[in-house]
Amino acid sequence: AVRAYTPHGGSLLFDHTNLAGRIYLATERLLMRRGDLFLFESQFSADMFRRKIGVPRGLVRVVHNGISRAEFEPVQPPPDATDLVFLGELRLLKGIDVLIEAIARLHHDGRPVSATLVGSGPDHDLFVAQVERLGLSSAIRFLPAMPGRQALSLGRIMVVPSRAESLPYVVLEAAAAEVPLITTNVGGISEIYGSQAGNLIPPDDVAALAQAIGQALDGGAATATFAQTLRERVSSHFSID
Repeated sequence: AVRAYTPHGGSLLFDHTNLAGRIYLATERLLMRRGDLFLFESQFSADMFRRKIGVPRGLVRVVHNGISRAEFEPVQPPPDATDLVFLGELRLLKGIDVLIEAIARLHHDGRPVSATLVGSGPDHDLFVAQVERLGLSSAIRFLPAMPGRQALSLGRIMVVPSRAESLPYVVLEAAAAEVPLITTNVGGISEIYGSQAGNLIPPDDVAALAQAIGQALDGGAATATFAQTLRERVSSHFSID
């Protein structure tokens, strides 16, 4: 028998500076000693594992997350879709507060951008309060978790403003559905973008995010062309087939 092991990308986002991180990483180190084959969903996670846990003695392979054939059907937003959509857990780690601040900046500059935030999580009430404090209640709506493709149809541009990720399915799903994307340069997202990684923005940067949103909304054919190019890359490198 071969003992195959794939570490969870979320475990590798911890560090040794707090008790939870020390417990997670120590557990990973114990499990590493029992593995023969180590599978990582991204090169980012493989590198992070070596840096935080150690070098596995067994066989190491990177096998990227894959998207099913049905998910490559393009998603078309309805006429009443908001400008932006976010899909994911409502946590500060996901950078939703940065997105809200970027929308506030655009409103201040005379651009009334609208957004739909889909999901649930421990910081939901914090984000609702932030929206109310900034006077954006009529521009930003919160909806509960729902199937991914249904959520993707609720906005014309998908925004993933995360502070940390491994290789997020939501980026693959949006790219496969040919939904225009704005994402941060964290984790393995650059592996998804490949030669287009220069379009990623830095995390925790309100000004950069607001600028990227404005450019995407103004981009017209260029925004659509980039979405098509990214879909072709995901089809070539990240399909389950």
